[in-house]
Amino acid sequence: TGRAADEGWLRLTLGSLALESGNLEQAVTDFERAAALFEPASDAKGARYAAGNLGRVHRLRGEYEEALASFTRTSELCAAAGDRYGVAIGENNLGEVYREMDDLPQAIAHFRQSATLCRAAAEDRDILAIVLGNLAEACLAADDEAPALSAATESLALADALQMADQQGIAGRILGQLAHRRGDEAAADHYLQESVDLLAAAGLQEELAKSHESYGRFLAGTGARAAAERHLRDALHIFQTLGATARAAKIEQLLNAPPGANENGG
Repeated sequence: TGRAADEGWLRLTLGSLALESGNLEQAVTDFERAAALFEPASDAKGARYAAGNLGRVHRLRGEYEEALASFTRTSELCAAAGDRYGVAIGENNLGEVYREMDDLPQAIAHFRQSATLCRAAAEDRDILAIVLGNLAEACLAADDEAPALSAATESLALADALQMADQQGIAGRILGQLAHRRGDEAAADHYLQESVDLLAAAGLQEELAKSHESYGRFLAGTGARAAAERHLRDALHIFQTLGATARAAKIEQLLNAPPGANENGG
């Protein structure tokens, strides 16, 4: 069983490298093989990681039912092991899938449950910052701006305190979108430009693509169409590289839309 577990962890590493390079087919193969190796080895931690990574791949590919099944399995394994931190992450991951499915009530419910679990322990402030950013994004998509502003502001405060540059960029993106909605173009431009800069420096590619998209939408609304197209094409390139076909298709629709159609701040 020790050899099986060792090979399982090797497969996890290989799968993670494949995921980072956008080779999602190979990532699925490696993560599924890892899961198969961990089960007979009774390596519960490895099994949780394998299920969680499979969920990430399925979400990127727009295979939402499979992603929900993988993340639900992760949460079940974490709950059985008494891993509250893992359950909080699992709830957050489920919320991300429901958000991409546009099932915003379910997404918000999962993010709030994750935040509640994170607040139970001071050492979980880092994941709390991430969850609050996701909650803010879901509330914003549901046009519920007051809780979006509250969650984004708290997320940014935690990110500042913990020096989480990537989360500063994510929370800033949401605050920029909110500023755009209330007509404060100067604040929107500041937050969105800073978000792109922070996430580019952090190397968080999926979130960087989302910030390029949001900034592109904003710039289109100001009439800066060349700059808007540049940011949207940067977003498209990243999503395509990651194999995030559903998100890439949405960017292509934006690029092919008539002038004035891309102005909601995304």
